[in-house]
Amino acid sequence: MIDEGAKYVKGPVPLAPYITVDRNLYTGQNPASAGKLARRIIADFAEPAMRISVQKIISASPEAVYEVISDVASIGDRSPEAVGATWLRGRRRFIGHNRIGLLYRWSTLCAVTENKPGTTFEFYASWPSMTTWRYELASVKGGTEVTETMTKAGAQYAPIRWTQNLVGVRDRGAHLRAGMQTTLDRLAAHFDTETGATRSRSLCEKES
Repeated sequence: MIDEGAKYVKGPVPLAPYITVDRNLYTGQNPASAGKLARRIIADFAEPAMRISVQKIISASPEAVYEVISDVASIGDRSPEAVGATWLRGRRRFIGHNRIGLLYRWSTLCAVTENKPGTTFEFYASWPSMTTWRYELASVKGGTEVTETMTKAGAQYAPIRWTQNLVGVRDRGAHLRAGMQTTLDRLAAHFDTETGATRSRSLCEKES
């Protein structure tokens, strides 16, 4: 297949789960990849229980935006709900720490399912979230168009919905959309601040 022009990729760790997607071709590297591959196919083709997308143009290159987005340890600087994350060994999985309000807090094991520098960063958050989070980056005039999408294949469990209602979140879809928009707004502000600081340093250097 390589001789015929196919591009072969493999996971960094032998026997560990690894999948790759190219248009309508979905492949898993080994039996351990079956679960991850199934979740990706379901997320892409099944009618999800919830799918929300928000977009924003960021004044930075796709590569620079990717570096920030893929650094999940800094996610608390941007997201009003995901307050932090801790990488696990191998940096293919991490524990995400979340909260809504003062009382509702939870942590989720997450697995990176796609990471193409300057193009795509995606991860799957397991129970209780059971959602796929995907960031797609496209170079446009003025910087990078960032599309953040969350996809939840199945309906949320009743006890989780009850807890969300208890802390004041009666429309989870609207709540997520607002939080995602805030995340992208803060991402844009990060680069605006960085650009302003660079300009200030340059001005000071010229004056000196």
